[in-house]
Amino acid sequence: MDIVNPIVRNALRAGLENPESFWDNAARKLPWIRTWDKVYEADYPSFRWFVGARTNLSAMCVDQQVEAGRGGHAAFIYASERGGREVVTYAQLLRRVERAAAALRGMGVRKGDRITIYMPNALETVALMLAAVRIGAIHSVVFAGFGAPALADRIRASGSRLVFSADVAYRRGTEVNLKAIVDDALALGCDTVERQVVVLRNEGVPMTSGRDRLGQRRVRGQGPQRPRDGNALGGVRRLHEPHRGELLRMLKVFALLAVFAVPFPAALAQRSEPPPAQRAALEAMERLRGEIVLLTELAAAQEALLARNRGLERRRREALTLCEELPAWCRMLPATFGRTP
Repeated sequence: MDIVNPIVRNALRAGLENPESFWDNAARKLPWIRTWDKVYEADYPSFRWFVGARTNLSAMCVDQQVEAGRGGHAAFIYASERGGREVVTYAQLLRRVERAAAALRGMGVRKGDRITIYMPNALETVALMLAAVRIGAIHSVVFAGFGAPALADRIRASGSRLVFSADVAYRRGTEVNLKAIVDDALALGCDTVERQVVVLRNEGVPMTSGRDRLGQRRVRGQGPQRPRDGNALGGVRRLHEPHRGELLRMLKVFALLAVFAVPFPAALAQRSEPPPAQRAALEAMERLRGEIVLLTELAAAQEALLARNRGLERRRREALTLCEELPAWCRMLPATFGRTP
């Protein structure tokens, strides 16, 4: 009896018979900015795959999910050591990454520049790494448990222009002062570092004038957001019917306001201030935009709750199966079960 699935067996056979064709077909399922001129090129002792191809790993991780209609699906379920919990959907993660990328560009980070990330396991860290990949920057992630000498060695080796850190990290019930460790590392001679960006988790952190900058708002997203396509609302299609109808109603009103509230160019040339009716319409549009965002977040929370319920139902079925099998297992035990020898 062959325990390998026939589909897997056929895939293995195809990969062994023609590896280049196999990986060519597999790679075309991913998004590419430019496809390859050649699948494989051997240049002993080295080699190259997908010669001439271009892609962006950040877009593969996030944008692809949103464009496929999974924007409302949970990308991360974050549980902190201090009891905090947050569900972030792919659409929300995309907004964070775009804003973090805009913040990096605003700080002068360009393609090929190096940054060092010395941060705890947090959602800001994920968004920052994806943002660096998005703009073509090179990021060096250093475990937030290394001491100042080890951190300084890695900063010098990478030649980083910026160091991103947090004020503290929570580990096993204690607070680790990351900011102080970074200060000690930079004092050991990291000449390439222009600025340290600190994500605040507490208050009252000493900052070095001219070098340190608070990064909570920058990293978590105050930068401009690129417009996305029609799938940017992600999981709207997974809302219950009443919510979906409400959202469609708001979108129709939003479209009507956009048509009738915007004056013609001639009227724009004559007016320096919008008329009261147009101002009221624009305010209504802003309120509707906020309601759309709220409904999108509601869809994400609903998706997380459904996933949790599916997990509970699976465990309930497993428990029922175990209860049904328990008498048979008991009959298989020796007759002296439970007796003292």
